[in-house]
Amino acid sequence: MIREYALDELRAAGREHAARAKHLAYFLELAEDAALRLWGRATLATLERLEREHDNLRAALRFALDAGEVARAAQMAGALGDFWHLHSYTDQAERWYAEILERGIEDAAPIARARLYSSVGTIAWDKADFARAEQFHRRALTLYETIVDAHGIALSLNNIGVQLKQMGKVAEGRQALAQALELARAANDPHAMVFALNGLGALDSSPESLEQAEMYLGEALLVAEREGDASSLGAVASNLAEIARLRGDFARAEELLEQALLPAYEIGNFRLTHFLLRELGSVLALRGNFERAGSVLRKALQLAQKHSDRWTTGASFSRLGWFEELRGSAARAALLSAYSEACLERIPDATLSQAQMQQIKAFHARLRETLGEESFQREWKRGRAMTDAQATALVFEEVED
Repeated sequence: MIREYALDELRAAGREHAARAKHLAYFLELAEDAALRLWGRATLATLERLEREHDNLRAALRFALDAGEVARAAQMAGALGDFWHLHSYTDQAERWYAEILERGIEDAAPIARARLYSSVGTIAWDKADFARAEQFHRRALTLYETIVDAHGIALSLNNIGVQLKQMGKVAEGRQALAQALELARAANDPHAMVFALNGLGALDSSPESLEQAEMYLGEALLVAEREGDASSLGAVASNLAEIARLRGDFARAEELLEQALLPAYEIGNFRLTHFLLRELGSVLALRGNFERAGSVLRKALQLAQKHSDRWTTGASFSRLGWFEELRGSAARAALLSAYSEACLERIPDATLSQAQMQQIKAFHARLRETLGEESFQREWKRGRAMTDAQATALVFEEVED
């Protein structure tokens, strides 16, 4: 009520536009300053401040667009990109970016355009639209090269490498990531170094590459710990856990995933937290602790549903299907996997990585062999026809019993 009264008074005095312009200037400066503090020891405090001021930031962005100040809107939206990514405001960010790009950002400064393109690419990656992500990260790279911004160049190359890997272009991805690491080392840029080292460590999971991957990730972890960067610790530890899992050291994998969950929770990164819960549930299942594994995997599903996120919801049902197969229930596995497929198909432009598609293909082949083709097809058809409520009830029915 106080806010509405103040706004009425400003309008009556003919001062609303001037007040909103000052408001925009203040929060644009806040957003740009925060963007510089989102990596390192100030990450948590900066994210908390941005969360507290999110309504003000959105109001300032809305005013910039309504007032025709698209360049300043692009500047603010680009500065907010990492915050929106880390706190999983993906749908909201996507709407802002679509409106800004539709209006055109030719008048924005090159650095603002580069940051905006980079942020658009990251949100596309969050939505599993890897082709669009690569496209926008390449646009950002071109601009960063034009203005000779070494940090931006290194991060753009890292982002391109990650997208290439997701699309199965491992050799090209390795080349981009190696170039990013070389530039980061030359510039003594720990932020870009951690990103590139983590990307290289996660690039290839073949047995002959595990030692090299572990070296990259070990260095990434040391740098992230030295710089006090909570936003990287969870991601690096999760990749180290994957190497431990591939080596059959499930106890070490569990330990690393438990460690990674703390910074992910602290940051409020829903997608990373969800991923870590899925991986922890899987490792617990591989260790034979089915009771706790089921509890953790159901917690991951609840988190995805709480955020109304179709991608992580579909991924949860897929992992729960694998869990059911592991504990000997192939029919339930087929039902949940079929529902997961139907769920993910409803997401526009989203694609699975090459590695994910290979894993799913092998998984379905095992189910066909166990159930027989006729039974597999029957369960698959039933699973694809389930509603959200029916699929969720299937997951939780044993808990209720």
